[in-house]
Amino acid sequence: MKIWRTKDGRKIRVYDLSDRHLENIIKCVESQHEKNISSPPMFQGEMAEYYGQQEYDGLVEAGPAGTLAIYDDLVQEQERRKHEKITVEEKIVVGCEKDAW
Repeated sequence: MKIWRTKDGRKIRVYDLSDRHLENIIKCVESQHEKNISSPPMFQGEMAEYYGQQEYDGLVEAGPAGTLAIYDDLVQEQERRKHEKITVEEKIVVGCEKDAW
């Protein structure tokens, strides 16, 4: 069972997230990932540059799942709901705060 922890510390099963909350989390993670990869790191020295570039390449390759471990689970839940035509009503409001992850 995958759990989402809100900024205020509440724990909600991914299965129980409202559709809006789920969509907002996914958009937030995708946005954060884009910010993370928007410019490659700049280092001084060949070794620092080499290892920095490897880490950056890994982040780019991993996609949003590299930003948040349960990203794929969130997307799967969203797809399951679309396929099964399930709607989960709004329970809480979500903000795009990285420290909520």
